[in-house]
Amino acid sequence: MSERDCFNLGMEQRSQMQLQWPPVTKTVIGLSIFFFVFWLATVLFEPLRSFADLNMRLTFDSVKEGRFWNVFLYSVNHHGFIEILFVGFAMWMFGAHLEKTLGLKRWWLILISSVILGGWIVVGWDALIGIAAPVQGFHAAVMGLIAAFCWDKWNETIYIFTFPLTGKIMLAACVGFGVVMSAISGQYVRIGLDFAGMVCGILIAGNFLSPRDLKTRFRLWRARRRLKVVRGPEKKDYGPN
Repeated sequence: MSERDCFNLGMEQRSQMQLQWPPVTKTVIGLSIFFFVFWLATVLFEPLRSFADLNMRLTFDSVKEGRFWNVFLYSVNHHGFIEILFVGFAMWMFGAHLEKTLGLKRWWLILISSVILGGWIVVGWDALIGIAAPVQGFHAAVMGLIAAFCWDKWNETIYIFTFPLTGKIMLAACVGFGVVMSAISGQYVRIGLDFAGMVCGILIAGNFLSPRDLKTRFRLWRARRRLKVVRGPEKKDYGPN
């Protein structure tokens, strides 16, 4: 193979790799900028930081005291720029693809349901077991997007940083990574946030909560229950004639 052919082949492979990058959507950019601006404002303005510490950090006591909005608003407040950078990167890598395939309505439904379910799991976990520190951040929503992406690519081979994985293997790897990180940080409630996000992501991406599909599944189940299988007379062994 000539040097020119090698160059052309390399450029073709490079273009194919570029085509595999997910699209950059306005929703992902908007959310990332919003999180960054809000975090920066809490750093620069003490009154806003005090407000966020009181109303955007989730514990059982915060709900017990009547601040039920903490169950949702904890997702807006983040620990720092690195966490926001990770959230934005995860939304771009996995959420942008889902925004195109599932539609913006179901995309938002995954985020909101993951945050709310994760919030109530945190409250219950804190009431029964206790948590190491107040919970904040977009972790549950990110896990919802990742689980939905894995469900959409369940048996397909996808390349994450050149590593070939199927969707189900990637989801198992994410679960394992989450358990390890929870153990390292001592914040085991993160496992509950992972569970909340994965449940919401898979249920919505798989369309398991669609009223029409639920009605169809119920009708099929009821039809099977009513179905009577007619069996013929049993053969008996009367012995030799």
